[in-house]
Amino acid sequence: MPKALIAIMSARSDKTSTAQGLRMFTVLYRWIIAPDQAQDFISGWEAVTDHFIEHHGALGSRLHRVADNTFAAYAQWRSREARAAAFAANDAPEAAVEKMNRAIVDRLEPIEMGVVSDRLIDVS
Repeated sequence: MPKALIAIMSARSDKTSTAQGLRMFTVLYRWIIAPDQAQDFISGWEAVTDHFIEHHGALGSRLHRVADNTFAAYAQWRSREARAAAFAANDAPEAAVEKMNRAIVDRLEPIEMGVVSDRLIDVS
């Protein structure tokens, strides 16, 4: 096994598997963004994500650049019902949502997933 992989695996603690005992629910989002709007999209996404964490108990999200104008994010929730309730509240910061919507050229259908094994390492 490569030394780098051994180091990564050795750094993992038993506390890493936060999905154990939780009904975690994850959604994968994908968007095509106007090339000159990427930074606006990112700042809008951050504000919306922070809102869901602070006001609705979301477990957080990570945003990734997949290709030049393609972004993907996955968001985690304690359950499908928790996400549905947060979205039903319809109280995300309007300016941030508008910023994101202006930047989006196309959005792909979200992929809803249940966590069956969690091997992410909390580096905070």
